[in-house]
Amino acid sequence: TGCKTSNIPSDGSVEIIGRGAFAYCDGLTSINIADSVKAINAGAFEYCTNLKTVSLPNSLTYIGGHAFGDTGLTSVTIPKNVTTIGSTDIYEFNPFSGCSDLETISVSILNKRYTSKNNCLIDTYSKTLIAGSNSSVIPTDGSVLIIGEFAFSGLKIESLYIPAAVQEVEEKAIYLEQLTTLEIHANTVKSLTMVSASPSSKPPLENIIFGDEVVNVYVGIGAFSNLKSVYIGAGLKDLTNLLSENKNFKNINFEISADNPYLTITNSLLI
Repeated sequence: TGCKTSNIPSDGSVEIIGRGAFAYCDGLTSINIADSVKAINAGAFEYCTNLKTVSLPNSLTYIGGHAFGDTGLTSVTIPKNVTTIGSTDIYEFNPFSGCSDLETISVSILNKRYTSKNNCLIDTYSKTLIAGSNSSVIPTDGSVLIIGEFAFSGLKIESLYIPAAVQEVEEKAIYLEQLTTLEIHANTVKSLTMVSASPSSKPPLENIIFGDEVVNVYVGIGAFSNLKSVYIGAGLKDLTNLLSENKNFKNINFEISADNPYLTITNSLLI
């Protein structure tokens, strides 16, 4: 375990920072990871809310899920030798999930697997966007086909645009407490779940735009209790889950593309 006064030895004696080693260390504001460290395990620095800066060494090859989750990081640079990011044994794949102040994500140009575009961390092998930031603009050039789980989580984003180049939005990809407008053109949306800042308050999301490219939206679209408008493009066939989760759906203004053969509005109701 670590603490606010810990210094990681630089004599080569530490190669792995264990799971939860520095977790919940509120006094930790910055840390330099020793050049001998090869792995930072899942949750190693999670909930170090005052951790603003971290220096990752070129010896590093692995960063576990939520390794720096819910910290105060404002920027991060992935070194050249990192070959694996994320975990299979933790529910949050994104190492930086919940970092509400994160603005800048960069990757060494010498890294062969990962890259950064428009402040998005991308796995070039699977073309998955692993982590976003407050400054992220999702690329439209085909370099991102999948928005990964918890890719946009805990950030201060108020409006998010998912371009048509994206083919799939994975379950739990979007957890944004300040999001008011969401525009999606991805073909398949596995799940959308909006969360509020507290159980007693409504999620702020007011507007959803499903572009013509959106065909499938499944698993259950929950907690959209504050919706005011929904635009439905030509391809979407069903919004049953959305309506079942909104007791006040009659107050939602629906607009449907004239080219949509599946859905219609009759007497102000979506059918």
